[in-house]
Amino acid sequence: MNSPWTSVDLQDRSGKYYGINQISSNIITIDRSLLNTPSGLILGTSGAGKGMATKHEIITTKIKESGENTEIIIVDPEAEYSVIGRAFGGEMIDIAPDSQTYLNVLDLSEENMDEDPVKVKSEFLLSFIGKLLDRKMDGREKSIIDRVTRLTYQSFKEPSLEEWVFVLSQQPEEEAQNLALDMELYVEGSLDIFSHKTNIQTGSNFLIYNVKKLGDELKQIALMVVFDQIWNRVVRNQKLGKKTWIYFDEMQLLLLDKYASDFFFKLWSRVRKYGASPTGITQNVETLLLDPNGRRIIANSEFMILLKQAKNDREELVQLLGLSKELEKYLVNPEKGAGLIKAGSVVVPFKNKIPQGTQLFDIMSTDPDKMASN
Repeated sequence: MNSPWTSVDLQDRSGKYYGINQISSNIITIDRSLLNTPSGLILGTSGAGKGMATKHEIITTKIKESGENTEIIIVDPEAEYSVIGRAFGGEMIDIAPDSQTYLNVLDLSEENMDEDPVKVKSEFLLSFIGKLLDRKMDGREKSIIDRVTRLTYQSFKEPSLEEWVFVLSQQPEEEAQNLALDMELYVEGSLDIFSHKTNIQTGSNFLIYNVKKLGDELKQIALMVVFDQIWNRVVRNQKLGKKTWIYFDEMQLLLLDKYASDFFFKLWSRVRKYGASPTGITQNVETLLLDPNGRRIIANSEFMILLKQAKNDREELVQLLGLSKELEKYLVNPEKGAGLIKAGSVVVPFKNKIPQGTQLFDIMSTDPDKMASN
């Protein structure tokens, strides 16, 4: 990507509107499903317009792909999508210590015909328990977790974490007894939020998972559980012939430790094979660049919206993506909602300003004062 592409436009006939090409002044339309991989990123500093850009794509997707064949899922760590959820009939799922909403860690994706669902669940539980207990599982513990997972599904029709820990406590190894004791707080104690069976049956095609009320550590764990639920929905949707759009806001939260990072990258890579289009949103580009999985996600994302970048992040992205100096200038000090947009090997400067005072602007705004008034 060493030329400024002054004569190139992004205009897919089947595409959605993303703004205006700053060089040609032509409209930009992109169909992410035509890319080799539809995975995407929306990156920019605080106040650069990430929230507006994300909500603009969500709204155009809702309008263009309305009906039963498309599902939109938003992972919302900071409760920024409630307004758009209400405006478009979304279902908000609030996960909090005092909430009566429960997600079962042991829910299975039984529609998955390509992979052993119990094996996939065992891999998830290795990451989940490692994160929960904040330590690395040794080889014996990994074997025990895998065995207990298989025994649990053999013994119980719809098990929860409580049944899983019961089976764990019946194992003869000392390591199993120690693990069962370590897990007690999360099954019978004050942090038993993940030990219940799922009590929501949603038929909505627009879901928003809100984990804002959780503390930072519990939030990371909750996000892993949410991602596991999303995986189950993606598998089910593929069987039903549905396309799934997933938006991971504040995605850097899942790259802060190895267990969470590895699990998130597996999910990111896996869902693409099941007809899903994942999109990560963050202002903490440095966290992505410092994490090997984050760099792999950047390198393998064919769709990107790059807004204003901090100097060090901008220089790293320019090198990683092979951007020219001419294109780099559009990331230095652009107006809000402007920068570069990438689809496949083509990168063009764009702008997409939403007029203030419109209903669309009010729905999309992430300004705290404006959000409070909605």
